Amino acid sequence: MGGPKAPLSPQESVTAMRWLIDTFGPNQSGKFYNYDGREYPW
Repeated sequence: MGGPKAPLSPQESVTAMRWLIDTFGPNQSGKFYNYDGREYPW
């Protein structure tokens, strides 16, 4: 989705998403997060 200027490769993106899924719990439900775990304001 970022083309040649994307900050991550697809492999890096999936690795980051899997880390978030494994790390986060119910308290993070209903929120939006960047690939590095930073929360986006809602």
